[in-house]
Amino acid sequence: MSHRRIALILAVVASVLVGCASPQSQAAQTTDSATLIVEAGTAVLTEGEQTQELSAGSEATAAPGATVATASDGEATLYFLNGAIVEMEPDTTLTITQFSESTDPFVVSLDLHNGSIINRVIRILGLEDSYDIITPTGSASVRGTVFRVEVLDETRSFFSVEEGVVAVELAGEMIQLNVGETVTAAQGEPLTPEPTQEPDSTQPADPTETTIPADDDDEGSGPPDDAGPVSYTH
Repeated sequence: MSHRRIALILAVVASVLVGCASPQSQAAQTTDSATLIVEAGTAVLTEGEQTQELSAGSEATAAPGATVATASDGEATLYFLNGAIVEMEPDTTLTITQFSESTDPFVVSLDLHNGSIINRVIRILGLEDSYDIITPTGSASVRGTVFRVEVLDETRSFFSVEEGVVAVELAGEMIQLNVGETVTAAQGEPLTPEPTQEPDSTQPADPTETTIPADDDDEGSGPPDDAGPVSYTH
């Protein structure tokens, strides 16, 4: 076999290998993406004009601009390369508005449209790094913590902290939440931290409602034994 033919074969093989490898290497260099795993039920991943429905056990990548929506029976988890984890509960929709972790600084910004998520930002972020959750009524910024965010309705969002510290902002007002504290960010109301409790998504009780006393004929009704004599007027 001539040297010229050997060189030609080697050149063809090299071009094939480069052609196969270059799309992946270019994607790795130019696109940051999180890993999406559907834990239960179904979820829908939308990127641009492409939409795919994923069932439990499915895995996909979610790049900046992608929207993930879990069904009423769906649960999904987003894994970022720096160790941050976002656990999506049923009936939850979020958009990855900004994501960059291949270069400094590390930046994650998520828009939570509805539903509830638990964020686990294990690594302490640097001074220029950021991890932000934006809701219709408020936002949360962290440096390294475990916290929960839930959109209650169009005017209220709920934030709670399990580990670390979270800065919650609403209409220019910012407070710091520590472990064991929660806050409901409601439009037109101040941010007031409270001890950890489940969010109240129900309407407040009607102050005009009254309790109907029990019927005297019911068993156990009537005055106690030591209440003394009772006078009846006919």
